[in-house]
Amino acid sequence: MGLPVNVKWPNDLVVAGQKLGGILVESRSSDPQFAVVGIGLNWANPVPPGATRAVEFPSRVVDLPHLAALVVQGIWQGRSRWRGDRGGC
Repeated sequence: MGLPVNVKWPNDLVVAGQKLGGILVESRSSDPQFAVVGIGLNWANPVPPGATRAVEFPSRVVDLPHLAALVVQGIWQGRSRWRGDRGGC
């Protein structure tokens, strides 16, 4: 959606060299299909030095609910790729 986000190992989401958020995946099962994915993103909140907020960058994301919908869509796309299919949920 126009925001050039990169992943910095192991779980940071980075834009223009500054941390935008992070991803955490946890599971208590040996089956990788049963996992919880948590994503934290700085939208318009105060951030510490070295971090940034999504609202600071030009983007087609219009508001926080729109951003949340895009994040969920991205998780499902990643899951489908991981499973080797292109289907939906």
